[in-house]
Amino acid sequence: MSSRRTKIRVPSRLGYSDETSESLLRTVGEAIDTICKGESEKLSFEHHYRIVYTLVLRGKAPEVYECVQTHIATVLDIWVKEWGRVSDVKDKNIESYSIWMTMWKRQCEYFKLLSDVMIYMDKVYCKPEKKLETYDLALHVFRDHVIKPLFDYIYQILIESVNESRHDQYANDNCVNIWRDSVDLMEKLDDEKDNYFATHFEPIFLFETKKYYESELNGKNLPPVQLLEHMKKLKQFEYALDCRFLNADSTAKVTNVLDKVLLWNQNFLEAAPSLIRLAIDEGNVDLMKELADLSSEERYAINILDCIKKCISDDANAIPIDTGSRKKAQVATQWTTSLIALYDKYHDFLKQLDFRHLTFQRDGSGEVQINTKLLNDVFSNYLNGQGKQAIELLTTYLDVFLKMTQARREVDRIKKDLEASVKLFKLFAEKDVFINTFKLQMSRRLLQHRSSTDVERWMVKRLKEEMGTFFTSKLDGMLRDIGTSSELLRLFRNSLDEAQWPKDLDFRPQILTMTSWPFQPPTNSDFELQLPTELEQLKLDFESFYTRKYTERTLQWAHNLGYIEIGFQFDASYHELSMPIPIGIVFLMFEKYDELTIEMIEEQTNIPSQELHKHLLSLTIAPKSRILKKKPMSRTISSTDKFSINYSFSAPARKVKVQTITGILPPSRSDSAVDLVQDTLKRERLSEINAAVVRIMKAGQHLTHTELMNKVTLELESRFPLTGSTFKKSLNYLLEKEYIQRDPEDISIYHYIS
Repeated sequence: MSSRRTKIRVPSRLGYSDETSESLLRTVGEAIDTICKGESEKLSFEHHYRIVYTLVLRGKAPEVYECVQTHIATVLDIWVKEWGRVSDVKDKNIESYSIWMTMWKRQCEYFKLLSDVMIYMDKVYCKPEKKLETYDLALHVFRDHVIKPLFDYIYQILIESVNESRHDQYANDNCVNIWRDSVDLMEKLDDEKDNYFATHFEPIFLFETKKYYESELNGKNLPPVQLLEHMKKLKQFEYALDCRFLNADSTAKVTNVLDKVLLWNQNFLEAAPSLIRLAIDEGNVDLMKELADLSSEERYAINILDCIKKCISDDANAIPIDTGSRKKAQVATQWTTSLIALYDKYHDFLKQLDFRHLTFQRDGSGEVQINTKLLNDVFSNYLNGQGKQAIELLTTYLDVFLKMTQARREVDRIKKDLEASVKLFKLFAEKDVFINTFKLQMSRRLLQHRSSTDVERWMVKRLKEEMGTFFTSKLDGMLRDIGTSSELLRLFRNSLDEAQWPKDLDFRPQILTMTSWPFQPPTNSDFELQLPTELEQLKLDFESFYTRKYTERTLQWAHNLGYIEIGFQFDASYHELSMPIPIGIVFLMFEKYDELTIEMIEEQTNIPSQELHKHLLSLTIAPKSRILKKKPMSRTISSTDKFSINYSFSAPARKVKVQTITGILPPSRSDSAVDLVQDTLKRERLSEINAAVVRIMKAGQHLTHTELMNKVTLELESRFPLTGSTFKKSLNYLLEKEYIQRDPEDISIYHYIS
């Protein structure tokens, strides 16, 4: 009889019409016995195939099925009795077990031969009735009549053999092949919940593995580093060994058991804090997790946390900040990128640690996981320890990436980089300083069209989600102004005839609500810039259009905040020059004149002398934008100087930005935009403190100085830290305005005046 799989075909002749079904069933039973004993060569495949075919056609498939199950069980029971005697002897070893495995492989071949004979029954009866097919049925019988009775013998032989290899740190191929065949055998056998290996053998194997390594480490007294090296050696060998005969899932379970045994060693438990740094540096998340989970004792957990905090703090302080570099954007980008990478690195570690037995309550609103609190506390301390430098670096980083969205390329990638920095915003104690610095940079981007408005809106939305509406109301106002200005420009262009619009001119008026922007509004004392004819007419047309649309509003032009772009062909290259409007007006005068004096420029532009000197310095002295030349050449401006276009000017980039040397704000009102931001910040803080004191006093009516300060500090801590001097200034103001009064008998007590 061949073991080759045969196609189902109808026999050419059935025969057996004169034989009863009982007689045919007996013949089938005898054939099963013969096949399972390894004597199939005595049988005719076609003859027995026709018998099974005939019985199935007669409706005797259930009887044939039962016959297969009964006769296999009988043969296997006899086989088990023989091996039962083997399992009773004392000399049980892997060599004797290998003979048993050989017999198993032969039985698998016999089962396949039997399956070929029963192929028609499998097709016609087993599948429709959802019965096990012959081969699977044979495996089930083998499980119940062989594996279960001999299980103790099997696992003892296997575990003893594996433990010998662990002890010798070596496993020969013959042993490994026997282990693998044994595992394959048990994995082929289905059980109630899983295969037989997973349900019965694997739990015992894991237990014996734990028992062996506990014994192996007992009494070891090695220094921490050597102990760690010894454990690494054990882990490496065990993993390599398991991969040779276990499936990936079981290998992972053994590795997990081994890790627990190793890390629970008393000597290693004492040395664990000193090895945390090693785990972090090597990126060994599993080791860090085991160290964190090693004990639920609070004192041990706190020591581990303190060690992790020190590692984070040391790594953060090791990030370089080149304060002497002129490339502020590059320094900010490198520092912020490194800090975000460090945060993500520790976040990936800490999120896998389990400190559920240590939680913190926050205002009764629920539990805050210690892992998140630890990370945020350390980074908050580091950021706030850097003072305003950290705020400037982070906002500069945001400014750099937001400017990249001007060309609308790689917006998704840039958003991803911006999103990575969001987690740092809420860690600043002086959140109002951060928002005001961001607002100043955002205003410049919006007015100079240096970024995508859609991305700016997305960024403000993320700020709002992290820090609250209070901090972003003015940012929203700025974006509303930009949106309104775009709509007004569209309506204005539609209101003009095409002939009225100057050729080659892109006019973009920005209508600003100055309470939202970090600039002082223009006043009547500001000079009125005299524009070229075309620009002046366009300005008047827009004023007329705006007045018709908003009859009760008045426009005030703030040319010092605006920018103009002029395309110009120099001798060697063509450049697009971007500059504040007053500087641009000076440059445009050279359309009519080859050479100009200060007197001529001042007369035709109405720019005050002091302002004009600044602008001419920017055009003649600044190294990156020297687009004018003067006679005589010097680093100062005098009334006798003469100016002309520097046709030899060249720059590596097509676009050239010309900035005024001293900033865009006149010194008569403020030294710089930054000073204005600082002044505004002080006023806003004092106003918030005043409001908080009044709210708290109204609720409490009578409070001591200490109680009041503590309550105000708590209320404002999410916005900025309260200082004693600012609090005292607020109290003096409220006392003067009679919102509160001191107790006549005890000046440390305040009363609310209703």
